[in-house]
Amino acid sequence: MKIAKVVESNSITLAGTEKKAGDGAKYVTLKTVVTNETKASMDLTCSLPIVNALIDDQARRFDTIDELDEVAGNPECNAQLQPGFEDEMQFVYRVPKDANVAQWEFYEYDLEAEPVPTLVDLT
Repeated sequence: MKIAKVVESNSITLAGTEKKAGDGAKYVTLKTVVTNETKASMDLTCSLPIVNALIDDQARRFDTIDELDEVAGNPECNAQLQPGFEDEMQFVYRVPKDANVAQWEFYEYDLEAEPVPTLVDLT
């Protein structure tokens, strides 16, 4: 997983339509490149191969929006990223306008192993 850019905005494009964050809110988009180094395919937008959270400077944890597969440029739902390949992926969060993004946490979803989260400093 490589973060290429972090973008804050008042709106995003979902399914070709502009969606505003709303009063007192903003969107934070992490533009990443995901490389599948596992032995199986993974669905980046409609399942849980990558568990993640955006964390602000108050230790509040934010989940991604539900419609990741509708974000312009993201893989479609059930588009399987095969082992050995990489794809661009945007993780989008709706957070309070005054939130100061501090960290991004992620780990591979695996029922058979204890999760080992990776924390990325975004300050």
